[in-house]
Amino acid sequence: MERMKRRLRARPVGGEETGRRELRIRPALSVVLTQVCREVRVERATLLKRRGGGWGRRVAMALAWELCGLTQGEIGRAFGVGPYAVSKAVVRTGHLALSDRRLRKAIIRIKSRVQT
Repeated sequence: MERMKRRLRARPVGGEETGRRELRIRPALSVVLTQVCREVRVERATLLKRRGGGWGRRVAMALAWELCGLTQGEIGRAFGVGPYAVSKAVVRTGHLALSDRRLRKAIIRIKSRVQT
């Protein structure tokens, strides 16, 4: 019991723990943004605006989290939002991709271009 208490005390309080930090080569955020902009046909500045980019903005956040291995805080700073907004974008994108075939295909195209 004492050993477990010491382990719990040694852990950082709060913050985000990512389970997606496997050892593998990951694309830079700029690569993901470039491919999302290409797919959505918007400028990068529009994608990074708080009220711009449409569904491409949410997809960019979700793919940055999935492919780049960035924390939600890091992604939020890049997009000018908090970690909670990134979390919601990731969840919404996942749900929408299940029901929207066009969105799902767009995400597959973006992923294939980023990972090659």
